[in-house]
Amino acid sequence: MIKSASDVLRRAGKSPAIDGYQSRKRTRVYEIASAIWSAVAAKRLTYSEPPTSFERQGQKVRTPSHVWESGLATCLDTTVLFAAALEQAGLNALVAFTEGHALCGVFLQPQTLQAVTTDEAADLRRRMDLDELILFETTLVTGEPPARFMQAIEAGKRRVAEVAETEFVYALDIKRARA
Repeated sequence: MIKSASDVLRRAGKSPAIDGYQSRKRTRVYEIASAIWSAVAAKRLTYSEPPTSFERQGQKVRTPSHVWESGLATCLDTTVLFAAALEQAGLNALVAFTEGHALCGVFLQPQTLQAVTTDEAADLRRRMDLDELILFETTLVTGEPPARFMQAIEAGKRRVAEVAETEFVYALDIKRARA
């Protein structure tokens, strides 16, 4: 998937390097995240119910490699897929949970949340307003045709907007969690 994102960058006339935060430019981080979106969109994933499992709460998550191979994914599966790809690209990913839903985020600068998790949607909104973070609705990649990355970002903003705050559960900082 990362190689596919590199090819997307090359075809767009950009540097094909998947170089994380090395450029120190938010626009470059955005380009890499957008290229990952385009690589996944080209895969034409299909939204699917979660795999059968014996859990009474939660759901079984397909691994990113299984999603890539099978082409089937839930919102949590696509979110984990994107978070894994962003992490492989050297970027700091975030997973946000709302009632019954998940979405992905990426820090545009090499930073993290102050803690592993936050239950403050206002913190995410502030970071988005400062162009430090983008959140995106990962299930839009399964549409026919897949949505553009900017549309996914707009949908992500709506998921954590003040009017939807009661649905926000928490966000998990992947880099902090690994530390």
